[in-house]
Amino acid sequence: MGSDNLHSKRKAKLTDQRRKPNRETYDRILIVCEDSKTSPNYLKAIRDHLRLSTANIEIVGEECGSDPVSVVQHAKKLQQAELKTNSEYDKVYCVIDRDQHKKFSEAIKQAKDNKIQIIISIPCFEYWLLLHFKNTSSPYFNCAEVIAALKKHLPNYEKGQFFNAISYVNVFKLKEESAITSAKQLADELHGVANIYAENPYTNMHELIECLRDLKPKFS
Repeated sequence: MGSDNLHSKRKAKLTDQRRKPNRETYDRILIVCEDSKTSPNYLKAIRDHLRLSTANIEIVGEECGSDPVSVVQHAKKLQQAELKTNSEYDKVYCVIDRDQHKKFSEAIKQAKDNKIQIIISIPCFEYWLLLHFKNTSSPYFNCAEVIAALKKHLPNYEKGQFFNAISYVNVFKLKEESAITSAKQLADELHGVANIYAENPYTNMHELIECLRDLKPKFS
């Protein structure tokens, strides 16, 4: 009876080990998103397309709420928990929207104090998606306006229900270079602006995409 129990425990341990993804030699990155579906699913689709290990690229969203301060604090919590295990992330990102969040400036300050990089879209994440189809720097009053503009190119787009590996590869991957070029062009135009986070529209999502793209070639 005792040997059978020991055998079962060993078998369960081996099974658990097989399920855990192996950590690769490239950077470990934590990405904390303010929403639970749209941006996390988009980033997971990119991670899968690039064949990056889930042990290296951790993407979370639903655990922290949508307030930017909560997002940064959750990233900080995970960052500190990792340090307690004598490990650490090489980079930590928070993916947030500007929207009408009242504590946005506080979130930015906390991020900088904890060496957390902010990936922001103004007014919302859908502006980054829109750049895949249209190079525009026209201001948008709110996210609803951006989604309406995006639906002219993607009539079936619904926030939180669109992304999977197929839609990323077949729709957005094909136009990714255009979006990156447009985002960089806008960043160049705004270079030297005292408060970039007060601009509308704006996104630096391309920085995170390029970071993920560049991980493997360093070690291949």
